[in-house]
Amino acid sequence: MSWAEEVIDLKEKKYITIFSKRKKVELDICSILYIMMDRDKAEIHASGNRVYETWISLSTLEKLLGDEFIMVRRGCLASAMAIHWIIQFGRKNS
Repeated sequence: MSWAEEVIDLKEKKYITIFSKRKKVELDICSILYIMMDRDKAEIHASGNRVYETWISLSTLEKLLGDEFIMVRRGCLASAMAIHWIIQFGRKNS
């Protein structure tokens, strides 16, 4: 079994399966805010202040997550949906 499996589409929600701290974790792609890379270790930051560490390459993550994530700088992927939400929230509060 690889460190990350294919994206699973359950009732229109997309999930990725990773291993973090030796446990199998299914993450809803919509809950992922951003991902920071430290060599081949990824820190996946999700809503609710959750952080998952997993040994997976950036190129593999890009393939699994698709166009819903943007490379904002070297070694950092951000959710396009989260960026859009921040922009909209900022406009309402200014």
